[in-house]
Order: sequence, then C-alpha cells, then structure tokens
Amino acid sequence: MYNNYTPLQQRQLALQEYSNTQSTYLLVCASARSTALKSTLTDQLHRKFRLVDRLGGELTASVDGVLLAAEDVELMSTALMYFAKALQDGADYAVCNAVFGFGGAKLRAKYDTVKNGFTTGVAADSGYTLNEELTTRLNTAANIITTASNTLGADRTEVQTAQAALDSFSACLGAVQSDGKIHAPDSLSVYTGGRMHMLYQSNETLGTAIGQLYAKLQEQAADPMKMGAVQGQYSQFNSAQTIISNLHYNDAVQSYQKDVGGFPASVLGKLFGIQEVELFA
Repeated sequence: MYNNYTPLQQRQLALQEYSNTQSTYLLVCASARSTALKSTLTDQLHRKFRLVDRLGGELTASVDGVLLAAEDVELMSTALMYFAKALQDGADYAVCNAVFGFGGAKLRAKYDTVKNGFTTGVAADSGYTLNEELTTRLNTAANIITTASNTLGADRTEVQTAQAALDSFSACLGAVQSDGKIHAPDSLSVYTGGRMHMLYQSNETLGTAIGQLYAKLQEQAADPMKMGAVQGQYSQFNSAQTIISNLHYNDAVQSYQKDVGGFPASVLGKLFGIQEVELFA
C-alpha cells in the first residue's frame, strides 16, 4: 500500500503515525469552485473519497460521512484521514476553520432511535413505552364510557363529553402511530401544533372528561369506594398516566434536538432524511 502513495504522501507517512481509515467512505462536497481542492486531494493519505459538487443523488448507503468545503481551499494532505478517523472513533462531526466533516449515518441512526422511541421505548424506562401506556388509556377509557352509558344513560352530558374526547384522542393517537399516514380529522382543529402536541392535548382533555364521568358514577354508587370492575378500569387509566409522566421519552428527544440543532448538524439534517422529533408536551 505504501508504494501506491505519491512522494508527498510518503514524506507525510514518515513524519506521523498512520491510521488505516480506508474502510470509511467519504464524500467531499464543494458546491462552489474546487480547482485547489482537486489538486490537493490527489495527495490525500485517505484514498476512499469522492469529490462532488452536490449531495442530491450522491448520499448512498455506503457513504459514512460528508466533508463540506465552504470555499476552494487547499486541504492538508492528511485532512481526510483525520476526519475519517474521527468518525471511526465515534464522533458525530468534526470542525475546522475552513471545512467540516459530518457523520450523517450516525445522525440518521440517532434520529431513527429517538423517533422509534415512541413505540419501542427508551432504555431508561425498563420496557415501558409511550405508545403502550397511551393505548392503555384508550382502552380503559372506552370501558369506563361503556359502563357509564349503561348506568347513567348514553344521553347524559358527561357520557357524551367523554365519548367526544375519546374519539379525538383515538384519532390523534392513530395519526402518530401511523406516522401521519392516517390524518386526524379537521374537527380536531381545536388542538394545535404537530401530531405529538395534538396527542398530548387530547390526552389531557380525555383525562379531564373521564375524571368527571367517573365522579358521576360514584354519585350513583351505593359505596363510592367499591365500584367493582369500573373502579379497576379507572385505576388502570390513571396508572398509565402516572407512568407516562415518568417516562424519559422527552429527555431523549431533547438530547437529540441538542445534538442536531446546532451547526453543522443542522446544515445536513434534511439531506440525510433527518427530521424534527416532537416532544410529547
């Protein structure tokens, strides 16, 4: 391998410790002039790279990182090797005065992990997930409403209010679970923001409506402390909310937002298919 390098590269090798980074495939993107870049890139110790003037159509699955050149600069003969080594060592990005390198694949992996945290959970939550607990709220609320409808009558204001809240909550939950493939109806315009924020608001509304409905059931009961099956459903409904309040989903989202929100991560986010992940708040 050593004999394949130019004399300049061989002199560089003699002066420093060499790191084998040839397994890391980099794009060097220079959207403006690249005359100086082209000439100096021929002397790079890291040989697994490709010079492009745009990223569209170039970000294949084999690309491990991108080196963005903001201007037509002369790179040191070992620049790509250092950037590749940083990515190999676990860095998300590296920065210098003229250019920066960026591990898009790693950020994409972070995005997927945090985004999927809604259904798969966060490591710190010991198997509890936001999706599962919200689904428990959905099912137990439906059971409570059925009992109330049979006991109080379907035309009671509290029953109808709770049913409307449940319908809205179900629509918002379905929109999140389907990742937007199922859209919440226009009737939910009372809720604002993105899908997760609408789900949060509808969950709060459902909690209030079910609480008021259960209070009416207690008024009709011979012993408000012995309500039978509906009492167990109401306990599960509230227990799920307690679990939700202690989940670390929002912590994971905030950590992710901090990682990708600043420069240079924010520059390449959309190019790698990295989008915003909403808080459940």
